[in-house]
Amino acid sequence: MHGAIFDTVLLDGDMKEVKDNQKIQWSFFDRTHKTLILFHSVGSDAGSLSSYYQHRCTYYSTNGSLELQRLEISDSGVYQLSVEGYYSDSPAKIYSYLIFLEVEEVLSTPLIIQDPAYIAKQVQLSCIVRNGRPNQLLWLKEDKPIMNSSLYNLASDNSTLTITNVANVHCGFYTCTVTNDISQRNISHFLLAHGIQFLHKRILVSSVIALVSTMMSFAAVFFIIFFCIEKYKGQKHQTQLTVAFLFIEMKCYICLLISCILCTLDAVKKCTLPYGDIAATITAAVMVYISTVGLCFIFALKYMQTWSLQKRASRLWTR
Repeated sequence: MHGAIFDTVLLDGDMKEVKDNQKIQWSFFDRTHKTLILFHSVGSDAGSLSSYYQHRCTYYSTNGSLELQRLEISDSGVYQLSVEGYYSDSPAKIYSYLIFLEVEEVLSTPLIIQDPAYIAKQVQLSCIVRNGRPNQLLWLKEDKPIMNSSLYNLASDNSTLTITNVANVHCGFYTCTVTNDISQRNISHFLLAHGIQFLHKRILVSSVIALVSTMMSFAAVFFIIFFCIEKYKGQKHQTQLTVAFLFIEMKCYICLLISCILCTLDAVKKCTLPYGDIAATITAAVMVYISTVGLCFIFALKYMQTWSLQKRASRLWTR
């Protein structure tokens, strides 16, 4: 019988009923000594529990079973039910029933540690369990069990997975599943071959933000060329400078576009990334950026509307 720490188990002696004149005794055996838990003389008393167990046990006198509460590791051992009674076929008979109880700690969620953190020629994944003792540890890659082979090497009771000559075939999700008799836990780790996932995601996010920023600069430049200059009849050299600024922005836009495309293609080529996570990060970053810049732009327009037409023209061309 297996039980978890702080849990409750019922020790059933496989007795259908208790008869008069029977003497029932529950005992506990560990590696060093025997401890009396309960003694009940049916018909004479209600049964007495020892001082150590009287606040942790419930005795059911109808069938002789014993409920053990708030289990501890020290409760692991052999529990013996002894019944001495009188039956029609024999003047006296002793019935004995043994129960082996093993109390275990519920497993905590394991942790996978990658060594080294960056991708090298050889990578080691270690599955560590902080609480509990697993009876079985299994590695999975994309829901398929991993065995010792030319690609993978398992050691230390399968807790360590070593990958040599890391290549594209090794990239993907690795899952560590730990199991004991009362619980099962697992955790997944994404291994990106020939790259660092942290860096790839940040480069992609920053490139997209820069791309949006450049596009907004484009809009501002077009606004100056086709609205402000035409309306306020700007000087010729200022128009030329604005066109030069637009040309520089065009080059920046093309470079950023190429950067985003290469970063995305590199991520797709090397391995399959969690695109949902990346898309959510990019969307949140762009929304925050647009909201901040847009709010500042609205305040600027509100402020400009307070100027007179002549005043706005003088401010534009005197700078």
